[in-house]
Amino acid sequence: MSTWYERLENIDPRWIYLLVYIVIAIPIIIPLPSPLAITPYTRDAFEAVEKLPPGSLVVLSFDYSGANPELHPQAIAVLRHVVRRPLYIYIVGMWSDGPVMADQIWKVIDKTGYDPEDPTKLITKEYGKHIVNLGYLATTALIVGVYDTITKMMTIDFYGNSIDSLPLVKKFDGIKYASLVISFAAGSPGPATYLQYWATQNPNMKFVVGSPGVSAPGFMPYYEAGKLGEIGYVGVIISMRGAAEYETLLGEIGLTGAVAALNAQSAVHYLLVVVVILGNLGYYLRKYGGGGR
Repeated sequence: MSTWYERLENIDPRWIYLLVYIVIAIPIIIPLPSPLAITPYTRDAFEAVEKLPPGSLVVLSFDYSGANPELHPQAIAVLRHVVRRPLYIYIVGMWSDGPVMADQIWKVIDKTGYDPEDPTKLITKEYGKHIVNLGYLATTALIVGVYDTITKMMTIDFYGNSIDSLPLVKKFDGIKYASLVISFAAGSPGPATYLQYWATQNPNMKFVVGSPGVSAPGFMPYYEAGKLGEIGYVGVIISMRGAAEYETLLGEIGLTGAVAALNAQSAVHYLLVVVVILGNLGYYLRKYGGGGR
């Protein structure tokens, strides 16, 4: 009959699989705040939205399709943030799937926010009046042209509505009126395109980028430039970790699933460390403490 430390050394893998399932399921079923530290890149991105004066125009550019696990949670958190604040919103995309991603979020997100015309009043944000999905910016000419005028460059929005019929477009007929542009960028074309064609025309326009982890180092020189008031980014949201940080700052835990995913990941790592320690403890007890000599 095997001793207890021999059984400890030879834990049935099925018990380990069960424990892994449990420690993953609990943080997902019961969303809890994460103890993770907030990086300055994410905090600066959050503050860029938070400090905008009421009535400001924000442009969200959905420039991804295949990097959903990293960028979609970011987009959910940021879109909810700008909807919550007394701001106006344009949605665009330099990737054809981008406006579709935005549409998916808009259909399910809480649309309650403060009125841009009366920041003390909570309202339900209306499509066409407070937010417009302009759709896919398919060419460089279109990207350049909508900076000055939308009505002369586009005839319909993403949903097929006449551009001339949208109150928000009548109010802001051009991206040049935007105070902040946020690009969720999986690759090229991406935010560098906006720096080239928009930032050079309006030095007061601020830029934030949402980035996959692998691309983040390439954005850091632009982030440092932006902090100095030069053309660049005033904030960078990095991968799912950045989404979790943004969700935490927003105070809506469970909104994107990023915090739950990181908590589940951390719990599995802790479990594996414990299992490895127990397995090694059983080995050493058998070898040196149980007659193994």
